[in-house]
Amino acid sequence: MNNYELNLDKNNANYVPLTPLTFLQRAKDIYPNYEAVVYEDRKFTWSEVFKRTTKFASALEKNRYWQRGYRFIFSI
Repeated sequence: MNNYELNLDKNNANYVPLTPLTFLQRAKDIYPNYEAVVYEDRKFTWSEVFKRTTKFASALEKNRYWQRGYRFIFSI
């Protein structure tokens, strides 16, 4: 074992499991003004992506689509 492999057990300082939701939150907090999505002439920062996905999820929940059995694949 070399020096780079010593004392690397998972802990709060070096390991955070990410779900898609925690990934978006973390990306927004760490890189708010970095480009997250570039499609043709449209560009979105991580902060904008977080706001758009939160707004979309809120609308789905408000209209209770999740109770009707709908499933979504979200693409920006």
